[in-house]
Amino acid sequence: MLPPEFKSFKLAERHEGSRNYFHEHEAGQWSFRHYFNQTHNNLNKFKKYNAILNDYQKDLDWLINQHSVPAKLKDYLIALKKKKVPENYTLKAETALPKKIRIINSKNTFNMIGNNNGNIRLGDTYNASESSSMNTKRKANDDFEEIAITKKPYQPEFVENAEEINSILGKWNKFLENKENFHPYSPEYHRVIRCGKTVSSRPSLDKELYDQHVSQHEEKEYSLPEVCMSYIDNIMNQHDLKKYRKAIRKVPEVEGKDEDTFLFVENIFQSIYNFHTTYKDIHDGETEFNGLFLFPFLNTVAAAVAAELGAAKTDFCYGEVCLEAMSTQLKALNMMVDGRNKYNADGLIRMYGYKKLEILLLETSSYFGCSDKPKSKFDHHKGLFGSLAMMKTVADEYQYASITTFKKLKIIFAHASDTTVYLWSMSFIPDESIYELWLEDILEIKPDIDDKLEAIPNFVQFYWKTKELLKQTSRIVMELKKEHDATLVRNMFKKSSDLTSLSSIVNPSILRLIEDEDKVGMAELGPIFELRGE
Repeated sequence: MLPPEFKSFKLAERHEGSRNYFHEHEAGQWSFRHYFNQTHNNLNKFKKYNAILNDYQKDLDWLINQHSVPAKLKDYLIALKKKKVPENYTLKAETALPKKIRIINSKNTFNMIGNNNGNIRLGDTYNASESSSMNTKRKANDDFEEIAITKKPYQPEFVENAEEINSILGKWNKFLENKENFHPYSPEYHRVIRCGKTVSSRPSLDKELYDQHVSQHEEKEYSLPEVCMSYIDNIMNQHDLKKYRKAIRKVPEVEGKDEDTFLFVENIFQSIYNFHTTYKDIHDGETEFNGLFLFPFLNTVAAAVAAELGAAKTDFCYGEVCLEAMSTQLKALNMMVDGRNKYNADGLIRMYGYKKLEILLLETSSYFGCSDKPKSKFDHHKGLFGSLAMMKTVADEYQYASITTFKKLKIIFAHASDTTVYLWSMSFIPDESIYELWLEDILEIKPDIDDKLEAIPNFVQFYWKTKELLKQTSRIVMELKKEHDATLVRNMFKKSSDLTSLSSIVNPSILRLIEDEDKVGMAELGPIFELRGE
């Protein structure tokens, strides 16, 4: 234990390299965690974790041999050398945690919760004069950081069964505060509740609370319009390939909204016909998985939303495309080193009419039929954190919109693994600053034409639902922009600090997972699906 009289001790002289840390920082801050956060800033720290740990041990040895260091302090340094240090993944997860600022007295003292600034840990307290000198790395400017003083607090609106819902959310809040119970890369560590009708509460969630939460969840049905049923029936009844193809082309003459519906269904059937008749080996790599079962369908989804909501200009981008939302957030946090740490997605749907905002993310886990569980679970968590970055970017872009509208926003995450496509949505629950990852639907891919009576309706319904969810998301983004612009017009001569900012309210963890560094142990973090016997 550090003797109290030496807590403020520093080396008197400056030194080269990382050794100067002990001149700039007091002995009370000489832990490995603090050393890691403050030194080696020119390196990718999480990749060079072992090298930094080795330097720390060497620097402590050097420090122990300095004549200017008192004997009692040397005993403490020897104890520091033996002390267990936090793992690489723990430090990485801590850095990703959001920073929140709360005023706790009239002298502008803040409670800094989170670790985005690297040198701030859970529960540390700083005076306003100290915090103002810190390197703020969120996109929001300094006015938006001091939300406890200047921003209007979020007021939950009244809803039916609010008392019961708030009771559940309050329990979640208390449950999620115990971070020591969770793996640092788990959703729960980052205040994300992963749930759905067929998703298990395992491995980390309280089952009773989880069941209560799921039972309160409202699900909307997205049924296919009756107008296209006879067209679909005709296709389903064809057993000859030529007649099957002709039936797809035999689209009824309609106008208006029905024309968009038939165009969508026709394109879905054309893509189904293509994989039914392909000569390719469908198991031959991720390229074939994407090209046959994912890209054509998501392209149709994006085109359909663009046709129905012209201003949105939604379009599908595919093939190792950069998730700009993650780059934006990492840059804001000073964590994008020389363009590294880019997040490459298998596919994205962007709203080109609205700042190219990304609203759907696709991750494909290797080839069709691949049962590599660690790879699948890693990609799931990679996409989960990608979705959080996408949500944060929308909040930053239209920060003066209402939280009432924003909480309706769903960022869509499609994850293709083995022979299944999982459709997830990420949303924000403002009452307790919790994020919900909800399993919207599952598509079991049955590529054999002999299974078409079962498989085709599932395909059509799955991508119809995807289209409707994406359309809903696009409409919410459009409404957010409208509200944001209206707020700016109404308050053009007011200080920005007088306005409630979504940038201050919506602050998820920003974590870029890297497969080579982070995949170990991910298979144990879920998700687990109750109906699949996992």
